[in-house]
Amino acid sequence: MKIRSIKIIIIIILLLILPFGLSCCGLDPEGSQMDKTANTLLKAIQENDSGAVKGLFSKGVREEVGDGKLDQGIEYLHSVLEGDIVSADKVSQMASGANKYGKKQRDLHPIYTVTTTSGVYGLGFIYRVEDSITPDYKGLYQLWMDKESEKEYGYIKDSFMGIYVPRVIDGAERDKPQEYKTNYGTFTVPAGYYKDDSVSTNDISYFTIEQIALSDAVYHYFSVTFADSDFGANDIDAFREYATKELNDRILYGRKLDGFIYYSNSYIKEDPEGKTAQGYPLLTYSIMNGSEDTLVDKYYYIIGDNKYVLVDFAYTTRSPNFEQSDDGKSMLTATESLINSFIWADQ
Repeated sequence: MKIRSIKIIIIIILLLILPFGLSCCGLDPEGSQMDKTANTLLKAIQENDSGAVKGLFSKGVREEVGDGKLDQGIEYLHSVLEGDIVSADKVSQMASGANKYGKKQRDLHPIYTVTTTSGVYGLGFIYRVEDSITPDYKGLYQLWMDKESEKEYGYIKDSFMGIYVPRVIDGAERDKPQEYKTNYGTFTVPAGYYKDDSVSTNDISYFTIEQIALSDAVYHYFSVTFADSDFGANDIDAFREYATKELNDRILYGRKLDGFIYYSNSYIKEDPEGKTAQGYPLLTYSIMNGSEDTLVDKYYYIIGDNKYVLVDFAYTTRSPNFEQSDDGKSMLTATESLINSFIWADQ
């Protein structure tokens, strides 16, 4: 009996320490699978082996994205990765998933730092290791790479599939101010910021830097919306009440573009009433994160007779230090330049 009891105790101890031992020894099957995938990707990218990269993507992604876009993505990755690979070190690995009617999806999100004889790069991908909900999408789902010194975008949306290729503006349109004419009036966007047609509609126009397609990547932006109102240009108090209600509704329901939901303790801070460079009444509001007392969004209302312009500058990184960064200051300056350039039509 004593020997049997000792055996049972030993078995219990082994069961308790086994997971710890596997973790310490690096015996992580999913982690090892992602490391192998990363190594295969890097070798294929360096050799410009389109077939090897495409072979890792799931059947569903390949059919939905198409060979043309995948080939374009692989060419881009090949042009970015320079030098001989020295090391690829995993920085992080997250998991996400879904469970529906007893069927499951499980995604892994590893990120690597890749060092070559030419520089340091970031490599990230989403790999669907399990999918009984949509089996054709099991496999590589998303892939991105950038040179750390040239990184422009915040992060790729999880919904994006395929290979992320930064947006490139036609050379004739690059690095010069862009003037836009609407039925409401005209305005100028400073050089370095461009309209993003991937998300803009007839009602609202979005602007950001060249490399970003806001449909695929999350980044800072400013937008312009034109609308009619029931207030005259001098009905400032009545319009203020309308604008405050609209912003409270935005806090309550969030924005649709990037899925961002405002913090529950967000609050509105109104700047002193002002005027644009053209002399139009201007109301400015900041939506603040109450926990850190940091800026989340800035809204500018240019008021006209029974009409208004709403300009929204969005801090989508949710970083408390963004508004103090060079990027933040430059974009804020560009936003205010747009506001001061605006001229109502027929005036």
